[in-house]
Amino acid sequence: MPKIICMVPEQAFSNERLLSLESALRSTYAGQFGTDESVMVLWYRLPAGQSFVAGSMGDVFIATVEVEDGTVQEKREEALMAFTRTLSEGAGIGFDKPLVSVLDSSKVSEYLKANRTRLRRGSRLVFLLGTLAHAFRSRRRDGFMSVRANL
Repeated sequence: MPKIICMVPEQAFSNERLLSLESALRSTYAGQFGTDESVMVLWYRLPAGQSFVAGSMGDVFIATVEVEDGTVQEKREEALMAFTRTLSEGAGIGFDKPLVSVLDSSKVSEYLKANRTRLRRGSRLVFLLGTLAHAFRSRRRDGFMSVRANL
């Protein structure tokens, strides 16, 4: 299942707006890659005071979009623009605000593995279970999967 990992300011959106944006991201994925496969969207809601740009408080809107290994560059660039437009319009922010990357599945897996292995071996299971519990609890409570960004 392909993933879209998004980091946004915690108070930037209501739950309803996040659900709408998640739906738009899934539609963009289907339109770009012609797949009926479900897409997992994972939200990191960054608390206030946790993001700085050039030494000043910043609004962070980051999305990492997972694609099949070997996707041609032209298709990546087209998808990059489409996801930037979707985030910009859906979030009501300038086109220059979102930072979108389109990565091969192998690179996304490598990134997620690196985050798991940075923890001490004994802490990994506790971290994983806590993260999964938080994601599924938020899915049931709010309708979307959210993970604490300041772990």
